Amino acid sequence: MRLIFLIAISMTSIYTSYSQNSQQQWKDLIKLDNDLKKIVSNKSATPISPAFDTIMQNIINAADKNFSLKELTTIVNVCSEYFYKSATISLSLAGWLREGHSIYKDKTPTEANQFRAFLLSSLSKFPANEEIYKYVKSELLFADHTINIAAAAATAKSFPDKSTELIPLMEPFLGSSFSDECVDITTPELNYPILNPTKARYQIILTLTTYGARSYRSVKLLEAIAACKNCGEYGNDSILYTKAKKAAEYIRKITPPCCQKETTEKTSQHKMLLINKENRQALSADKIKLIDQEGDSLTFKDLTGKPFVLTFFYTQCTNALKCVSSVHRLGDLETECINNSQADRVGIYGMTYDPDFDTPSILKKYGEMYGVRFNKNMKFLKTEDNPGAAFSNQLQLRVNYGAGTLNQHGIQLFVFDKKGRLAAVCDDDTWSVSDVKDCLSNLISE
Repeated sequence: MRLIFLIAISMTSIYTSYSQNSQQQWKDLIKLDNDLKKIVSNKSATPISPAFDTIMQNIINAADKNFSLKELTTIVNVCSEYFYKSATISLSLAGWLREGHSIYKDKTPTEANQFRAFLLSSLSKFPANEEIYKYVKSELLFADHTINIAAAAATAKSFPDKSTELIPLMEPFLGSSFSDECVDITTPELNYPILNPTKARYQIILTLTTYGARSYRSVKLLEAIAACKNCGEYGNDSILYTKAKKAAEYIRKITPPCCQKETTEKTSQHKMLLINKENRQALSADKIKLIDQEGDSLTFKDLTGKPFVLTFFYTQCTNALKCVSSVHRLGDLETECINNSQADRVGIYGMTYDPDFDTPSILKKYGEMYGVRFNKNMKFLKTEDNPGAAFSNQLQLRVNYGAGTLNQHGIQLFVFDKKGRLAAVCDDDTWSVSDVKDCLSNLISE
């Protein structure tokens, strides 16, 4: 019945575009509709054809704020059941993970958060791609809720080739200081009692087991959990102790002696690379009105003429790994540029996600609190009229406004050349001051 309901959505969503085309195209759509209904009654009757794939992509791409959570959930469930081998559907659904996607408009922060966790965990059934990986990594780095961590850990299984990067991000959640709780990542609904309970640690242990010998570095952590038993540090969770014990034994058993090295290697960082000049794109933002921390007006075009960096934050962010960390590093970047006699040859700018709250005086106080020394080349900015839709859309900012309130966001830093063209991007990672300084140095010499 789920698929029949989806077909109704399909016919409604794309009726207008098809009805304006040829009669034959409309007949083709009706035929596909009938074929899909046959699959409902006999799933093994025929494989999903590329034509079905195209229809489903149209549905996913058409989704916006008018789609209810029930309809969005139905689409995800049908894709999971019938299109789980499709790389194109996998990529299309991954687009819904973007916090600022229109499907989340007018949804509450809780609704958006629950659905994104459900979607991310569902994508573990689909072909892996780099877009999904970005969100897995981002949630493990910055997520505030257990359900997001559990969903990310579940889908991390799809990326064994990235295990050296992901395992160090999951290990902190195995510690007793992490406050784990039961969640359900199989549905976006808040059901009590929880129908399919899991925990972030359960999903992490399952993923470490899937990684096999690659997870040997985590064996001692798993054994520490198993040894706890009823020590109370993990909430007397007998299921957790059993899972950890079995995982540790399995990983030790399959890891060759040559690879049994106790290690705590740090996650390797990817060096920022400049985009080739011929491929750089300028933003359509020259006339956007901005206000700096002094209350002075300027436009985006006023920032150009020298290489510059732009990152986003807001002063009410409570996650120390996000905005506070970003602002600290902007101050460190400024210091590095001063020490290398580059301060007058580059621009360093931070822009608030929340211009309604972050007045110039608040921006100035916030920056000074974290060591920023403001001047003509070091500014905090806000858009004059709105939250900056032009920046959000063109830079694909990972930010979501739930029920009118800033809800979730990632860490992103953008480096521009002298002409205001995008020259380098750090997306959802703890960007390196030295890397950014090197990018600016190369752009100065262009």
